[in-house]
Amino acid sequence: MGERTQLFINIEDAKGDQILGTVVHYQWGYGTVMLESALDIATNMGVIGNDGYGKGAEQKSYESALFKLLKNNCGCKKPDLTYALRNSIDKNIGCSGELNVTTFEFEQAVQEPVHDFQKEPCDLISVVDPVLVVKRAYKAKYENFFNQCDNNDGLMFINMKTAESIENVNSSYWDASEIKFGFGLITGIMNPEWHPATFEQYARQDINRDDISDEFIENYKLLLKKYEIEMLSPDELYSRKQDVKQLIKE
Repeated sequence: MGERTQLFINIEDAKGDQILGTVVHYQWGYGTVMLESALDIATNMGVIGNDGYGKGAEQKSYESALFKLLKNNCGCKKPDLTYALRNSIDKNIGCSGELNVTTFEFEQAVQEPVHDFQKEPCDLISVVDPVLVVKRAYKAKYENFFNQCDNNDGLMFINMKTAESIENVNSSYWDASEIKFGFGLITGIMNPEWHPATFEQYARQDINRDDISDEFIENYKLLLKKYEIEMLSPDELYSRKQDVKQLIKE
């Protein structure tokens, strides 16, 4: 039920190394809902401090376990930065959407695993693989983000890049040197796929006819220009998608 959309947020350093990849799901994301939420997220990620001030022993223990998973199993060079960026996104989504992997899932995942998945895989639904949960939440990529949640009304991308390599990025203050928005449309019902699209193609879907006017489209473009947010062209998105397919083949 719902007019479902999703937002894939990919944050990279100057070398193109991923810092964070995460998915936001909108149960009723059609019309201007996801567009406005994405703009709020992209323009409110300045101070992302993650110091220990005011945190209790339980929270510190939780973060320590999570950071260990991020570093050892996900290849995160600065787990505290990755964690802080996702928290900042969570604060700015608004009531219309939510991060696809919830805090509750984390609280279960970072507990001491009851099963050694590396030595003996287990398919029991009740057994949680903490590494898989953390990867879905923090290291989603072009080859797997789309299948994290259902989607019938299109998707958006936020691509952020910093001017420095991750080793030199401040973990308390995020300064993106480049922000781009991209869009995609969905084809197929039983086996849906996403395809790159322009902003206008996304906005003018039949489902958005009564909610997105030509005036809104022009005003949204002006806002993006004001915040120096560029558009990811369909060719750029197609290139990323093709790069992923090539990597899978190799």
